Amino acid sequence: MRTAVKLRSAFGLFALVVSAGACLAQTGGASISDLPEIRVQRPGPITPVMICEELGRAVEASVKEMAYYDQAELGTPEAEITNRKLSMVAEASKAQSNLLLMQSNKCALPKQPVSPRAYFHAAFACVHKTPKSGSGYIPECDRAKWVRSSD
Repeated sequence: MRTAVKLRSAFGLFALVVSAGACLAQTGGASISDLPEIRVQRPGPITPVMICEELGRAVEASVKEMAYYDQAELGTPEAEITNRKLSMVAEASKAQSNLLLMQSNKCALPKQPVSPRAYFHAAFACVHKTPKSGSGYIPECDRAKWVRSSD
């Protein structure tokens, strides 16, 4: 199945055909005037508040990722434990970089610690649940719904 659309932006008119196996493909004989049109607008200016919010979300995502890796290592082979520890170090480094960017942009820094223990209960619930009814989806692993642990 293919879907073809026209994209109109400040840079001109483009034909885009999306199929299951390819992002860009030929239009299959259709003329560009036959395709539906989607207007692409430039976003408004990026404000300091937007920068701070995005950096804050990035730090929080790193904390959640570290919490997951911290819990997932229980009962796994040594090689996997090593890989997870390396992943935690990489996430901690990303969090530190984003905190430094927040500081340089004069953003309010988070009041909570940057620690994998912050989401201990949520990560524990995620790691120790199995998918329901073969769907592969585990609601406890939806990080958007994770709440910081109070202890």
